[in-house]
Amino acid sequence: MSGSQALFICLAALALASPALAGNNFVQVALKSGESQTVSIFGFGGYQSVRVCNDATSVSNVKVTIRPRDPQVLQPGLCTQNTGDQIEFINQGSGQALISYNPAPGGGYGNGFGMFGNNFRMFRP
Repeated sequence: MSGSQALFICLAALALASPALAGNNFVQVALKSGESQTVSIFGFGGYQSVRVCNDATSVSNVKVTIRPRDPQVLQPGLCTQNTGDQIEFINQGSGQALISYNPAPGGGYGNGFGMFGNNFRMFRP
């Protein structure tokens, strides 16, 4: 097998595995009352498009800042989407809040996942 054939086979396998790996791009963060957390989102350069949601089961509002954008206050069940390189979450209520974030669909070169989407992966803090 030539080097170019091996490269083609590897790329084809990666492309076929991408939908299965897409679930790795979904992260949930649980915040106690008054707790805050900041996470970095990164990729192959520039700001990344991300969607952040305050779960409908949350008890509290969450202030979300996709930096360098302006903060948004999300009530339970609401989402926001923007581009940036960091996300800051602040639980503004007296109960627990569950926040999820993932690459925004169509936020890059393709379907929003991995190398052919908006070019970033989520890593748990």
